[in-house]
Amino acid sequence: MEEFKQMARKKAPRPGEELAKEIIEKYKPKTVEDMQNACRKRNSRYEFL
Repeated sequence: MEEFKQMARKKAPRPGEELAKEIIEKYKPKTVEDMQNACRKRNSRYEFL
């Protein structure tokens, strides 16, 4: 039985990772401050819905 190796499980992306990837693709931030501003812009759109 030692000849069978267990395969690593594929991890599901966390919600924060998907959000970060979306922000990076859309806003292309260069600094942490740019990333924070992009988060604020994105969050402010949903306040009025």
